[in-house]
This record gives sequence, C-alpha cells and structure tokens, in this order.
Amino acid sequence: MRAPGAGVLLAAVLALAGCGSSNSGADAPQRCIERWNEDEVAKTLGEHAYEDHEIRRAMVEETTAPEAENVRSERTCLVVFDAQEGDPEEGRLGLVITRFGWSQLFELGLSDAELVELQRSAGDETNTGLFPDGSLG
Repeated sequence: MRAPGAGVLLAAVLALAGCGSSNSGADAPQRCIERWNEDEVAKTLGEHAYEDHEIRRAMVEETTAPEAENVRSERTCLVVFDAQEGDPEEGRLGLVITRFGWSQLFELGLSDAELVELQRSAGDETNTGLFPDGSLG
C-alpha cells in the first residue's frame, strides 16, 4: 500500500534527477552529509554498499517528506546510492531520515517498482562520494 502523496514525492525526486548528466546533481546538503557521517548505522550501510556492491557515489537530497507515519518533519534527508541496474538489492540501497533516525527507503511509502525507479534515477544525479568506511563526502 502506498502512502498518500508518495507519487508526488517520486515525481519531485525524478524531476530533479532528470536534469543534467552524471555527477551533475545539485550540491549535497551539508546537514544531510553530517547527519550521515555521525551515524554508525548509516555508515554501516555505506560500507556494505561500497564493499559488496562496489558503489562509489550517491545522490544526497533534502526533500519534501512524504505523508508517511514515521517521517514527521516537512523536510527530510535522503541518500540513494548509485547502484548498478539489476543489482539484487536495487530499490533498497539508500536511507531516509525518519523520527527514529536513518531508516530504509520503504519508509517513503513508495511501491517496490517506484523504489527501483528512484534507485535508477540516482545515477544521473550523484552529488557526493562514498568512502570505504561508509562515510559520504
């Protein structure tokens, strides 16, 4: 089941992702990078993405929060890794800040197909590097 407004969020993210070429995303919000780098759980996913999926870049955005139960603020940080199409975890390689801290992308209230589409769009809008320790910068 999809949260109300999830399609609007996906459309907004995809519209942003459609502008420009590789590595031409808007500047990564520094507050999102700092929150990621201060969180050991987030960095653990980053390390997994780096080592097990050979990912080196990510799209980091501060975006309008969906009307999902666990995302309580109007704006939230979103990190989506530049995964290869067909990756077994495609649609799951990223995190969003919820009221519980960094959490899985399904908290956005998007369908599995929409999460895969979001993951694929990240490749066109990467704006930060991923390091071996899972940190962003």
